Amino acid sequence: MRFWISWYQAAEDYRPVIWPLPPSIPAYWCTGRDSDGDATLCAIVDAPSERHAYDAIRAAWKGGIREWRGCEARTNDWRPPSDRFPWPKWAEPGKDRTDG
Repeated sequence: MRFWISWYQAAEDYRPVIWPLPPSIPAYWCTGRDSDGDATLCAIVDAPSERHAYDAIRAAWKGGIREWRGCEARTNDWRPPSDRFPWPKWAEPGKDRTDG
């Protein structure tokens, strides 16, 4: 299954602590900062369940997750609208994911 997850990341540097991200997290985006200065992040996660999707995010962004905003199940090939969430160059198929 594919999940669309969003959360507030309480850190100046919102990037994941694990890089490259595992294949189960094909892409993520920072959509801005809230009034506390925390980053608002969204990610696509491929996982067998919602719990596993949350676990994947927790592992990649250790310690900085302030609050979950939501988690929605999507179709396996779903991508967010490209006008608001342009696909990151590092996440393009065939791209070396270590080149973030």
